[in-house]
Amino acid sequence: MLKIKSVLMIVLFLFIASTSITTAGEHPADHPAGEQSAVTTETIAKAIDAHVKNESNQKGGYFIVEDRVAKKTLSLKLDKIHRERLSAIDKGHYFACVDFTNEDGKKYDIDFFLKDKKGKLKVTETMVHKEEGKERYNWVKKGDFWVKKPVE
Repeated sequence: MLKIKSVLMIVLFLFIASTSITTAGEHPADHPAGEQSAVTTETIAKAIDAHVKNESNQKGGYFIVEDRVAKKTLSLKLDKIHRERLSAIDKGHYFACVDFTNEDGKKYDIDFFLKDKKGKLKVTETMVHKEEGKERYNWVKKGDFWVKKPVE
């Protein structure tokens, strides 16, 4: 199952272009930037906000993320959706960086991946990018696409 997810992630990044929807801000080089599309940064932010609120309402007020590296379940509260790091990966695929605080007070940067499904943006995957500011991976451009690279 993990191997299938890895292959799907690689396929997803094969079509990444080199221009961000917006200018880089707090996270200038540690996330992929995609090409501009008809979907706006506000549309992406609203889709993520709605997804987090919907999931949180079903989980006692917390957004639940499985931290595969630390092998624990995170119970998160939304802090900030980084509108300066919302990007189109390719036609119909989008990326966003979102900050959360865990119930124990630790800060997490969660990467969200979205897909346009019949005119509606749906979150397809979330991954822990940073814990307390410490990166677990970075994005590196290889030719015309971006790949995830573990932090050494």
